Amino acid sequence: MGVLESFFATGVGGDVIPSCSDLSFLITPSDFASDLPKCSFSQKGGGGDVKIKHPETLNLDSRDARTAFHSWLIDLFAQIITRFFFVPNLEDYITRLARDELGAGRAVMTSDIDISIRNVLGQSPRLSLVDWKSDEHMDRRFPLLRKSPWNEGLKETGDKAGGIPIGQKTDAVPASDESSGLDKLEHRNVRFFSLINQSLWDKAGWNGTAYIIFEDPKRPPCMALGFTNAEVGQAIFEEWHVTVGKIDSDEKLRVSIITGIDKKKPFSYRVVIGVNPQLKDSQSKFMITASRISRMDPSTNTNLSNFLERYKRIGWYVLLPGHLKDGTTFSEPFWKYGISTRKLMIRPAWQISENDPDAVGLQSDDEPIIPEGIDDPYP
Repeated sequence: MGVLESFFATGVGGDVIPSCSDLSFLITPSDFASDLPKCSFSQKGGGGDVKIKHPETLNLDSRDARTAFHSWLIDLFAQIITRFFFVPNLEDYITRLARDELGAGRAVMTSDIDISIRNVLGQSPRLSLVDWKSDEHMDRRFPLLRKSPWNEGLKETGDKAGGIPIGQKTDAVPASDESSGLDKLEHRNVRFFSLINQSLWDKAGWNGTAYIIFEDPKRPPCMALGFTNAEVGQAIFEEWHVTVGKIDSDEKLRVSIITGIDKKKPFSYRVVIGVNPQLKDSQSKFMITASRISRMDPSTNTNLSNFLERYKRIGWYVLLPGHLKDGTTFSEPFWKYGISTRKLMIRPAWQISENDPDAVGLQSDDEPIIPEGIDDPYP
């Protein structure tokens, strides 16, 4: 664990952004693990799991065994980064990780701490009080001999000396530089929120959105996300039934419809699926969220307008998965995976500013529709 903690403290900086909100490690001994530990990885909902099984006794006495263990650690770091983090220049990062050992250098050194222990304390170090007991001294007692405090006569430091008390941290980022980049922030000042299982979404193929309006005016409308891989699309919603529920009463999901994104195609819009961050009791200065985006280019706005009219009148809708056959034709939706929710953001593109949560739904080359008389869009 010390090796992993050291790596995350030094090898994960502003250019490495997590893709899951939680990352859990389970490290256990195993009779089936020989020589080097064995790893498995999984991702559920917005969290990730790393399971490591190691031999009861990890023998690193020889140079070859220790070199092999160091290589295994570097490979473990690379696997974790590629599976659970976003890296803008992944190839360069992995190269530096292996060649220069980047932040992994200190982590790998931590794995050699047993050498230092043996050099200082011997091959059989006594690490606990019971190790110092022997038959000849079992009944002997060692009373306290000190008559005065251990620090008597030492110069006082801390508040009374006008310095910084031991254990008190200073701000890692000056107030004037807080917006200059994540690489200058302490990890505790950045929070990541996600309901997106990246591995599932990458396989699911979300290529369209359909709307279902029932004849009964009392029934809520439905928004169906069209997946080319129906099985994986259902798996996404099955996970959400666990993390969100069949009724999103806490409004964890954030669904946004961004209209007016292209003045050449006035009916085009984007659908953004993400998370509403839970910011209660959070002291974080920066927030990162994960979202998925799909662009729709209909020839008219009839379907979307009918959906929004029913939604505004009823006050809630059902989000569910559907199968997009051949990338163009919707089949019957998978009704049992529906999630009822009230939260829906309808935003014209010209009203979305740079730091808006829905800014992820805009691209640098977009030419949004700006109404006449608006001189200062993007507030």
